[in-house]
Amino acid sequence: MAKRYAAVAITANGIRLALKLGERLADTEVFCCAKYSGNVQGATGHGQVFAEPVKELLPKLFRQYEGLILFFSLGRQSG
Repeated sequence: MAKRYAAVAITANGIRLALKLGERLADTEVFCCAKYSGNVQGATGHGQVFAEPVKELLPKLFRQYEGLILFFSLGRQSG
């Protein structure tokens, strides 16, 4: 059965959150940026590592999945 959603994470913290979501939402495939992935595939079996630019990955995922969930950093938190 194909997954309905793709969760894409491009930071280490985002990957941790996306993997948690993937464990709880069975219809979700998790895509992790290679730069911050560590040993994601070996450790969890839930994440796919991608090395291509995210701007090339997203159009492919838009065609393959019903919805995308993005874990992106948008700026620095002050405080």
